[in-house]
Amino acid sequence: MKHLETEWDWARYYELSAGRSPRPLLHCALALRGQENPGDAIDLGSGDGVETLFLLEAGWRVLAIDQLQEAIDHLRSRVPDHLADALFAASMTFRQMSWPRADLVWAGHSLSFCDEVEFQSTFEGLSDSLTDGGIFAGHLLGDRDSWRADGPPITAFVEEDLRRLLERDFRIEVLFEREEDGFGFGTPKHWHFFEVIARRANPW
Repeated sequence: MKHLETEWDWARYYELSAGRSPRPLLHCALALRGQENPGDAIDLGSGDGVETLFLLEAGWRVLAIDQLQEAIDHLRSRVPDHLADALFAASMTFRQMSWPRADLVWAGHSLSFCDEVEFQSTFEGLSDSLTDGGIFAGHLLGDRDSWRADGPPITAFVEEDLRRLLERDFRIEVLFEREEDGFGFGTPKHWHFFEVIARRANPW
């Protein structure tokens, strides 16, 4: 979100999120995949780094991407030395990515903050990067979310269109719609979003 890059107090954000637990949706995704053999994961929009750290501690090798260098610096400062070799972190936009092979792609409240063109290319990249049976998990905004009208260009969905998108390359494991009033970056807002876990289908 372009206006948040300059207006939001990111130091305060990291302070407030320091005690946050990893998203329950990521726990669910790992349980569905099976956690016996951690592999290669991509964290798209790693933000405060909570999910990246969780994956590293669970034995995953993680590529963490965030367009804010401040977020990447904050993440690196939190990674203990014994996990540092399993992390590759880079500040870039999704449009700039070269997609490595991955067993898991996590996108916690990040993908929707692409315009429609960037979203399409990013989603194609993450789909192609996943191994057969690999997992995509994350949040995608719905068409009634207040940021759709009040924020920068975003990509939002109605359930029918989201199902159609996912079913091209994935088997849907979880698709749960949530709608509630709350806060986003310290500002009251109306949330409408989908929690998604989908398994990459064999393309052959």
